[in-house]
Amino acid sequence: MMVSRCDPACIRRLGFTRFAQAVTRELPRWGGRRRNLRILRALYAAAGDDRGVAAQRAGALERSALVLADFKQARAALAEVETRMASVLAELGLAELVTTIPGLSVVGAAAILAETGDPARFDDPRAVVKHAGLCPRDNSSGGFAGKTTTSGRGRPLLRLAA
Repeated sequence: MMVSRCDPACIRRLGFTRFAQAVTRELPRWGGRRRNLRILRALYAAAGDDRGVAAQRAGALERSALVLADFKQARAALAEVETRMASVLAELGLAELVTTIPGLSVVGAAAILAETGDPARFDDPRAVVKHAGLCPRDNSSGGFAGKTTTSGRGRPLLRLAA
């Protein structure tokens, strides 16, 4: 990491416009697509803030660089796992079948199958829905007609994948 690029004084000397342009150029390297102006303004303001302990800023920047490196490594590991999941579905001959379902990707189908397990163990589709916690839960009693929501029981990661 180049300390001079992260020096708050250098950031302030750039001016906000050039700082925002530098961040925009750097985003694709980290897998980013859009910049958040609210966050950019806060970072630029923090670079000009003299409060706090100046001796700790270098350590904070180093920790930030380590967090970003961990983030980059996690994204690479996720991409590898998604590739492996898609190849398993292709080996089973299911990749083409699941892509015929609108809104479902190969990775999404693999995640659903990974969370569900063997679909043959369920007696009917309603059991799968209940296993995911997507079945309706009625909230009414006597004359009170409450709002019907999903039960939320079951597998949260399966609900997320679905």
